[in-house]
Amino acid sequence: MLILFLFIIGNCFAVTRPASVLLGEFMQFQLPDIDDPLGRICSRQSWRYCLQGLSISSKESNRSGQWTDVPAFLQLITNNNFWLKHNWFSLEPDRHPGACCGSQAAWYQSMGQSKGLSPEEYLNRLTDYSLKDKNLVYIRSRYDPMRQTNVIVSVGFGRGKLSIFGSSRPEHNYSIVRKFSTSLSLVYHPLTESVWRIPNKNPGEVLTFEFFKFNFICQEHPELCIDLLPKNFWNSSMDLGRKGLGQTN
Repeated sequence: MLILFLFIIGNCFAVTRPASVLLGEFMQFQLPDIDDPLGRICSRQSWRYCLQGLSISSKESNRSGQWTDVPAFLQLITNNNFWLKHNWFSLEPDRHPGACCGSQAAWYQSMGQSKGLSPEEYLNRLTDYSLKDKNLVYIRSRYDPMRQTNVIVSVGFGRGKLSIFGSSRPEHNYSIVRKFSTSLSLVYHPLTESVWRIPNKNPGEVLTFEFFKFNFICQEHPELCIDLLPKNFWNSSMDLGRKGLGQTN
């Protein structure tokens, strides 16, 4: 295990860090989309969503980083497949995409350790799925000329002001396109497509965290959604969102 930790630590420094952070604090999610580089990697792991990480812009405490932080972090996210339970896959195209744990450790170092957070504190904030203080603060989209809409490929919910990135066209509305299967066998049951239309003015009024949590997170991980799902969901649901369980590198 120690050898694995040292190997991953060495690779963490070569992994691309999160992009320059926006003001505030927010959970960032990647949506599966074969026409987006990161979305293509995500789509190999889930038909619904991939957790990218928690972005934090401000220093949270005077705590100094310790050499034990990264080994402790790796221990926490590999115990009981924590990273799989939260769809926290590496989206680095050249660094074991869909796996663990170099990309995840880079997120912690950049957005947690450097902000004065211990591994436990960062992970507690990262996996806080409560609805409080979860406004839409980040959108990355691509323009789809066939649909004539701005397809959202990444979203962020938390505290801050809404920032929009990508190749969107302001005169067109947004859409979330979700492809999923109604069966475990894709040979006889091709993917079904759902499209949600979202206005380009005040998109956060429609695309709320409650909407995202129920339609994406809860459908794949109902255990994270006791507050939203009806009781009969537990007896009738099947986890059809996961395509592959990935591997730990």
